Amino acid sequence: MQYKEGGSVRYFFSKYILVAAVAGSLTLIAACGQSEVTNSSVSVRIASPEQIHAHIDSLRGNVVLVNLWATWCGPCVAEFPHLTKVARDYADRGLRVVAVSVDQPNVVESAVIPFVTRHNAPFDVLVKDWSDPMLLLESFDANLSGAIPTSLLYDRDGKLKSVVERGLNERQLAAMITPNL
Repeated sequence: MQYKEGGSVRYFFSKYILVAAVAGSLTLIAACGQSEVTNSSVSVRIASPEQIHAHIDSLRGNVVLVNLWATWCGPCVAEFPHLTKVARDYADRGLRVVAVSVDQPNVVESAVIPFVTRHNAPFDVLVKDWSDPMLLLESFDANLSGAIPTSLLYDRDGKLKSVVERGLNERQLAAMITPNL
């Protein structure tokens, strides 16, 4: 596994309960222990670490790029358009992107959905449920520093191949992804 450090943005977990009134064309659905907020172009689900990993496991057979990010993180915001571009450019070659937001669940409607809608994210967006703050990081890699954005690349067999704890541009993402396609 390739491991690179570099990010300086740190996030701190807090426990929050999702309390949101869903308006307009958005719908809040409780299913299988997850809350899902959708509109015509994006899907955002509140998920536990176990549910996040189950979703990633369901994509086995594809190369999977998991990106840990937040709407309040400047480097994450700068990287997001590059993620959407590579997700579109490499989808036909078996790349699947899963964006895992570490935003607080109570800002899904006010921050996360408008952000991913504005970028027309062509991938699944999961929001950490905050039930156990450190469990998410530890579930991916005990060596993670906590910096975001963090990109984790899994091969078609589900093996973690690369971890980068800093924002990446399109060229850097492509260099990380293409050897595994």
